[in-house]
Amino acid sequence: MLAALRLFRERSYDEVSVDDIAAEADMSRPLLYHYYGGKLGVFVAALRQTAEDLLVAMREAAERSPETWLSAGVGAYLDHVDANPIGFSALIGHGSHPAGGESVIEYLRERILGLVLEGLRPTAEPPMLRSAIKGWIAMVEVISRQWMETGHPDRAQLEGILAEMFDAALETTARHDPDVREALRH
Repeated sequence: MLAALRLFRERSYDEVSVDDIAAEADMSRPLLYHYYGGKLGVFVAALRQTAEDLLVAMREAAERSPETWLSAGVGAYLDHVDANPIGFSALIGHGSHPAGGESVIEYLRERILGLVLEGLRPTAEPPMLRSAIKGWIAMVEVISRQWMETGHPDRAQLEGILAEMFDAALETTARHDPDVREALRH
């Protein structure tokens, strides 16, 4: 799998062949088809690994900095984007392919939502709280992709913008939804 990840991080999906993957992984084509069903199976497995790597990095960063868990997690997310631009683009652009019933990107979004809820420790999880956080996660994806493509704003500004957007999303939602306001009271 590491071999496929390297290839998909270096080149786009269309530029990688089954022969390339088999050669990089030092395995035969038939064996690759047996275990992964072909290029798409390898690609989905590589996307899953990329998502897992990102989640591990975010969790570890938040655990190292419990007082600043959100900015630490955002920093780890941006580190991952910066270090893996092709993998990130593939994950965001192609991660909606359902494999086993759930798309890789939806899996990632749900796990990031879980990490954020762990950090917030709300007294309850009203639907609008979950929706506001999911909306923020989507904004992070879009803004990160733009940042990756343009390099703007600079990294420090971007981290500040994303953290402030999170606060603004929760504050606005809490103003309009008493259940969210109560869940975030602490």
